[in-house]
Amino acid sequence: MSPAQPRSPGREPEPLARPYTGGTYYDRPAVKRSPWGREVAAYLFVSGLAGAAQVLAAVARAVNPEGSRGLVRRARFIATAGAATGAGLLVLDLRTKRRWYNMLRIFRPTSPMSIGTYVLSSFGFFTGLTFLGELFGGRRLMGRAAARAADLAQVPAALAGAGMATYTAALFSSTSTPGWAAVPEPLGVQFATSAVASAAAALSIAEHARGDAAQARALDAVAATATAAHLAASVAADARRKSTGVSEPRAESPAAASRDLADFVIAGVLPLALYGCARLLGSRSRDLSMIAAGAVLAGNYLSRMTTLHSGNRSADHPRDYFRLARRRNLPALHSADRARTTLQPMR
Repeated sequence: MSPAQPRSPGREPEPLARPYTGGTYYDRPAVKRSPWGREVAAYLFVSGLAGAAQVLAAVARAVNPEGSRGLVRRARFIATAGAATGAGLLVLDLRTKRRWYNMLRIFRPTSPMSIGTYVLSSFGFFTGLTFLGELFGGRRLMGRAAARAADLAQVPAALAGAGMATYTAALFSSTSTPGWAAVPEPLGVQFATSAVASAAAALSIAEHARGDAAQARALDAVAATATAAHLAASVAADARRKSTGVSEPRAESPAAASRDLADFVIAGVLPLALYGCARLLGSRSRDLSMIAAGAVLAGNYLSRMTTLHSGNRSADHPRDYFRLARRRNLPALHSADRARTTLQPMR
């Protein structure tokens, strides 16, 4: 047997190039599934769409204050409806209103759930101000004051909206569930891009219904760009799961197959193909553009739902959890090995 090769001082071994062969507790799950169900899956979609709608409203207001007045109004209405619906979905998931109040009593900067509670609260407050400005805005003194308050609240509403579109990804990836913890960065990009695509698609449908083809085409371009970015993030997330060893074979996992179908086909390839055909048709593309926007909305809702379900399924695989936990602890273990080698007394 040849002697072991010495470890290079400046080079770490490839982390977990081989599968996990350690022990488990009779192959029973090492972590519990999350208690989140349909209400949270719907909240993930609604909150992201509402938050991105405020971001698009702020951008449109800054770029074209006069020509985008109708678009800004509809974006604020969508954001208000999403904020109210999202809060209701969370209360339904918590089963009791008192839990929501108790979450507001404490602020923990290290807790994504605590931060998310305040993100949602601030988003609802500032979005409510923009809604009141649109509802009571007019030429009278009270109406002008309401419109002014709405314009002042637009920037903080957009900032909170950006948080609404992304904080749920941070919440998922901070758990010990392998399917989420393995892909923190790609998951954040997936959630952000799908939120922008959904908001642009919803606004595009509204603009098509009004007959404003120019605004609809601009929103279609935003939705298509965000959809392409979402597709790239989905590919990156799938590659990251495979490299960390927490990706199940599609033939053995209906949840993983459904997630890939939602991410790659329904929320990615299909809308992009429809948007491409609509662009080629030009002025005759109204119906095709609306179908593409509907595919974006349906695909991103299915993407959030399958992300939730496939992550919960990954919690049932203890080897995936221990493989990921060991991979995360490798740098610390290597440092400890070097320390023991350095501190070992001379014989």
